[in-house]
Amino acid sequence: MKVLFVCNFGQNRSATARDLWQEAHPKDEAKALGILWHSETETRIASKWADIIFVMEPHQENKMQEFAKDKKIVNLDIENYYPYGSDELKQLIIKKLKNAGYNI
Repeated sequence: MKVLFVCNFGQNRSATARDLWQEAHPKDEAKALGILWHSETETRIASKWADIIFVMEPHQENKMQEFAKDKKIVNLDIENYYPYGSDELKQLIIKKLKNAGYNI
């Protein structure tokens, strides 16, 4: 499965989620994307590549729906507050993914 994690800059929340997913699911491909950092073209290409898209905030969900109308988009609802790889962020991502029905 091809999994795309989206946040504002692709450096903290989505990068941490990508790394956790890749560790738990080594056969899957996972990428992190920042909708404010990457170009619209890069965002469009990544959304077409992905089988499922996880976003961190409602505005990211709205933006990704423009590019990925036919894809499943899951909003994890995680604020832009946490540094990359922090234990608190990891635990929150794991909890939110499990609540959405995904094991990690």
